[in-house]
Amino acid sequence: MKKIVSVSALLITACPLSSWAEWTGDSSIGVVYYSDEVISDFHVGQYHSSAYFCIKTVKKSGEGTPVIACAFEKESTWRPSFNTMLGQARNFYITGQSIRVYVEPNTWIDQSFVKAFSSNALVGLSSCSTTSTGSTECFGPK
Repeated sequence: MKKIVSVSALLITACPLSSWAEWTGDSSIGVVYYSDEVISDFHVGQYHSSAYFCIKTVKKSGEGTPVIACAFEKESTWRPSFNTMLGQARNFYITGQSIRVYVEPNTWIDQSFVKAFSSNALVGLSSCSTTSTGSTECFGPK
């Protein structure tokens, strides 16, 4: 029993909790968000033996600059969320629902990929709704 406790203590010391601290709302690592967006375009493919998908969003109002972001199944800190985000992105694309999109800028560096799509990593999606006063509220971190 003492060996198990000692090994557990050693692992906790060697692997600080900060190594698991990434989350979609962490602006300290550069995550930014865009609210009241609609997915206008959707792309899926394979790159270097990794599935990926990209979305292009535009403001629901039609104003502003489109946001393009991509997620890879086998790349980046965000890979554990790949299947969940893919399913949600498909749903939001099909329904045309207003969303908040979270991106980590300047993540992808392969210039051929960046030229075709974007350097932004897709790190999260939240639903948005219109309140009784006509304003938009999005669920999730700011």
